[in-house]
Order: sequence, then structure tokens, then C-alpha cells
Amino acid sequence: MQDPFLRDIISALEHEIRSAGFFLMLYISANVTESLRMAASWNAEGLIAISYNDENCRQFIEGSERIRIPIVFIDAYFDGGRSFFNVGLQDLKGGVMMTEYLIRLGHASIAFLGDREAPIGVDYERFLGYQGALEKYHLPFSEDNYICISYHPAERREMLKQLVKERLRTYSALFFTSDYLAADAINFFHDQGIRVPEDISVYGFDDNIFAVAVRPKLTTVKQDIIQKALYAVKQILALIRKENMKENRISLPVSLVIRDSVRNLKSKSFFPHYAHYKK
Repeated sequence: MQDPFLRDIISALEHEIRSAGFFLMLYISANVTESLRMAASWNAEGLIAISYNDENCRQFIEGSERIRIPIVFIDAYFDGGRSFFNVGLQDLKGGVMMTEYLIRLGHASIAFLGDREAPIGVDYERFLGYQGALEKYHLPFSEDNYICISYHPAERREMLKQLVKERLRTYSALFFTSDYLAADAINFFHDQGIRVPEDISVYGFDDNIFAVAVRPKLTTVKQDIIQKALYAVKQILALIRKENMKENRISLPVSLVIRDSVRNLKSKSFFPHYAHYKK
């Protein structure tokens, strides 16, 4: 199982770029210098960089200026004091919306599970929204509530094992920073005899194919990937054509999608059944 975000955003970008009369050339690399070298050798007219961290963004901005190729980012958070073009989401607002929804249902002990490798970024913004909602409703928060979860399947499985063994009963709900991670956890919990949402509520972020493929269907925050691609292509075309831009950072709206993976604790007494966990 792999996160479908990159597949979906690349597909949407290809459609928009081709519709504009250009061709998409895809290059996947964690090495910014290598990516810029390839862009220059291909004589690319513009660059769209997806989901890079703060340091990579700085390198891309400086490198694109040297080779004189305009660049637009998708889902970048850059704290370097430089102007840059980006299409992202209201990630912080999404974190607030989902956490407040849980609190209104009676959840007072909520864990956040995401990537903590970068000091700023998509996961961190969603975490700040989650943390802000807890503070608004005067609910306790500690660093232990931020659980680092790996995108590598073997590592993630071990992390989930430890969560079930040592800490799961501490929480009534788990906020995963993507539907991919949330759906994978629901499947893992099912194999351990843990019921969602009866024993633990789970929710995600994205509203992608995993949200409706998993059982129970996932409560999540919806983002529009097609709109994200559309705006990114509009930005890069404007830069290529040297047109004036009204704004350089676009934050697309998010919305709450309510399905079946979250339990309303105010509707009846909540009795988790931890005794039937599999060893």
C-alpha cells in the first residue's frame, strides 16, 4: 500500500500542463542539485516542485535563479525570508476543524500521529492546528501526544505495535496526518482485534481513495488535488510568460467529511474493550 497523493497530483498536473500546450517531464530525486541539473539539460521552461522541506526549498529557489528557470512549489513551507510561489492548503485550519469536531463529540484525549523529521511543513502545520484547538478548549497537551509515525511500512508496523502495547488506552481518538496512514492503522488494529470506532476513534486528512476503501469509512479533512494542480500550472505559466501575479502563495480551502470512523462519546457511555487485544 502506498500513499496515492503523488500519483494523483502528478496525474492532475499532467492533464493541466498538456491542456495548456506544454509537456510534463517528470524527474524524481531527493537531490536538489541533481534535479536542477536535469532541468537545465532538458531546457525546461519552468519547474514545479512537490512536497520539499525547508532546506530543499531554499536550495531550489537559489538554484532556479542561477539557471533562470522559474519555479512553483506545491505544499512547501519555507522560513527563509524569501519570496516564493506556492500552492498549498489551509493545513492549520484543517487541524483546528478536525480537532474541534472531536472535542465537540466528547473526546478529551487525542493523539496526533505524523512525520516529525522537518521543523516546519505540512504535518507540522496540521499539528499546530490540533494543538491550538486543544489550548482553545483548555485541554491538556504534552509532547507525548505527538507520536512520530513512519511512512516506511516495516517501521510503521513496529511503531503501531508499540502504540497498541503501551499507549493506545491513553487516548480516545487518533489524528493521523494522512488518510493513507489512518487506513493502514485501521487495518492493523483490526488484525489485533481492536475495533474502530468502538475501542478507538481514527481520523485522517486528504479524503482520497483510502478514506472510502477502508472499513469503517474514514472521517477526514478534504483537499481538492485537481484544484491544487490547476493553480500550480496557472502560476508557472504566468511566470514563464512574465505576467504580473496578484498573489504568490495560494492556500486552498479544506472541509470536514464525516463518515464512520469516529465515535460520538456524548451519545452513550464509552466502554473500550481492551481485553480482547491479540498478543
